[in-house]
Amino acid sequence: MSYLVLARKYRPQNFNEVIGQEHINRSLKNAILTQRVAHSYLFSGPRGIGKTSTARILAKALNCINGPTPDPCQKCVFCQEITKGNSLDVLEIDGASNRRIDEIRNLRENVKFAPNKAKFKIYIIDEVHMLTTEAFNALLKTLEEPPKHIKFIFATTKPEKIPLTILSRCQRFDFRRISNKEIVEQLKKIAQTEKVDIEQNALFAIARFAQGSMRDAQSVLDQLISFCQGKIGEENVIALIGAVGQENLFNFIAAIVKKDIEQGLTIIDSLIKQGKDLDQFTRELIEHLRNLIMAKQGLSNLIDLSLEEQKKIIEQSELLSLEDLFYSFNLLTHTQQKMRNSLDKRICLEIFFLKMANKESFVSLEEILEKINATPKQAQLEKTNTNIVKKNNIVKKNDENDYHLRELKKTWANCLEAVKRKRMSLGTFLQEGEIVSFKNGKINLRFMPEFSFYIQNLEKVENKKMIEKIIGQELDKKIEFVFSLADSLPTESVSTKSIPTSVKTAMEIFDGRIV
Repeated sequence: MSYLVLARKYRPQNFNEVIGQEHINRSLKNAILTQRVAHSYLFSGPRGIGKTSTARILAKALNCINGPTPDPCQKCVFCQEITKGNSLDVLEIDGASNRRIDEIRNLRENVKFAPNKAKFKIYIIDEVHMLTTEAFNALLKTLEEPPKHIKFIFATTKPEKIPLTILSRCQRFDFRRISNKEIVEQLKKIAQTEKVDIEQNALFAIARFAQGSMRDAQSVLDQLISFCQGKIGEENVIALIGAVGQENLFNFIAAIVKKDIEQGLTIIDSLIKQGKDLDQFTRELIEHLRNLIMAKQGLSNLIDLSLEEQKKIIEQSELLSLEDLFYSFNLLTHTQQKMRNSLDKRICLEIFFLKMANKESFVSLEEILEKINATPKQAQLEKTNTNIVKKNNIVKKNDENDYHLRELKKTWANCLEAVKRKRMSLGTFLQEGEIVSFKNGKINLRFMPEFSFYIQNLEKVENKKMIEKIIGQELDKKIEFVFSLADSLPTESVSTKSIPTSVKTAMEIFDGRIV
């Protein structure tokens, strides 16, 4: 007997065996039970997550000798033919190779004829988005008034490419990516059935590589069984699929924390010598940072890793502040974009590491704003107050107004986003203002002279009330806005000569500019 690959051997044969799509399974079973089966369905989602398998199961459910039934018997001639793929009444068509209008015209002619021996004639068109515009137009009439014995099931990875006229005539089901834990559980069952000894970490490494595709995960396991002798470990998975491994990710972040320049650059060099894909490493590092952020927020249940790796993630997250993690994440995604257009990805990744390892020399954006806004008199006053506190060794409560001002600046970005969601133009106007003070519930926002038109719009009664209501809800207090116009500043005031070195450094990091 010829060998049957795992992806086909363990293909779901009923709704209960379709992993990770419970919402769709329930809907289709209920539709069958209540006799509300539509004449056309669209199954959309990434590859390898069960779209075509579900289409076949639905076909069996409708044509089973006991059907329509949500639990096809799998034994009758109709179920057997559909399983083997040789049913005359269930036709699977590849949309990529049968995309022209002639093929669809033939289909239109054939739908007129009754099924050969089953209850329904069912057309399963895979990658339906590949059909030409003319082919879609030819199909449209049939979808509008299909014969009672016809059912269409379309599958696609790109639903956005399907004309709205087609979409509006289908019941759409969006399949989701399968979680790592669900993939691991299924692979574990397969390994036990096949009598294969495989480590838990190896299963998670396969799941991470598959990125939600059960078929891809089964294919990798298939390769590993042939590739390895004895127990399959994580190192075998890494060697086969070219993954970077969790150890490299942990060590790379550890090098950033310890500011160990040599270790970090050596890891990058080692990856290149091993023939690893730096783009893949960057993607996995982004996922690693995401996991660290989840752990820092106390949401370890949202981390799709083994319990052992979850514990290591939690331990490493304690070495970094949430601000550091957000900064790292943003800088790495920016680096990833640069790598796409760069001829030397290595340099981009090395610069990212060096920026992170030297982060202590950078100041936060809040500190930059404070330095730009602070006057020498204010700075001297702050210094004097600090000295008084130290001299008397008394811890005093900060001035309430200063405290509210600092809190407002911290949440100002969220306030602007809230306004933009309600009225984009008002949020844009507010964005150009500078917070001067926040006293007794009054927010003083100052604008440069060229933005006087913004003030005119913001001071309109209905606009002002809307802004004060939205931002008041964000701050959980009643507030009032006062808009003012600043005096014109001489050109040299924004000259780069007068910019502090720390601000210049920040500009270099963020590709910033003074406006």
